[in-house]
Amino acid sequence: MDIHAHREHPLEIWQCVAPTLSTSSDTIRPGDENDSIQFVEDDAVEGRVLQLWSPDSRRVFVACPAVALDRSLGIRLPFAILLVRNMDKYVSLEIGVRDQRGSVRRFRLANYQREAHTTDELCMLPLQLDSGWNQLRIDLPHLVQRGYGGTFAECIYVRVHASCRLKRIYFTDQLLAEEQLPPEFKLYRKEDPSN
Repeated sequence: MDIHAHREHPLEIWQCVAPTLSTSSDTIRPGDENDSIQFVEDDAVEGRVLQLWSPDSRRVFVACPAVALDRSLGIRLPFAILLVRNMDKYVSLEIGVRDQRGSVRRFRLANYQREAHTTDELCMLPLQLDSGWNQLRIDLPHLVQRGYGGTFAECIYVRVHASCRLKRIYFTDQLLAEEQLPPEFKLYRKEDPSN
């Protein structure tokens, strides 16, 4: 699920959705300048990141795997980690999982969601982001247990809606402190000169 901007085809297995898309090597931009999916330089992490931008978060998103691939991620690792920058706009992410009974469950975390709400197919949860870059650590077995009383089996997809910046999305079998991570999985931040 690598979206690392320095790969030759960083969005190869991702579906990118924005109204009336036209594509180029670095930018997926519709006719409306207010909606875009593009790689940009981010000073805080000193590198290229994927930016999703739209005044309406429902219109612009990236998803893995791409719907056209018609398959599941099949990831059985219990923790999803997202390195995401808060752009002070609405943002949401959705993770689809399969439980031990084979039922598909969706979890939508959004900064516009005020209270948790669960239906038979969707659990909507509030998402609180700090200013700037955040490392979101999502415990998938915990979500399945608390939301549906089931046991997590696998993650089948991830979808991130505008507006935010993404450095990396990955899965792991255990949570590690920042200093224990390999360099490519760390969330680098420039030193604050005021400290």
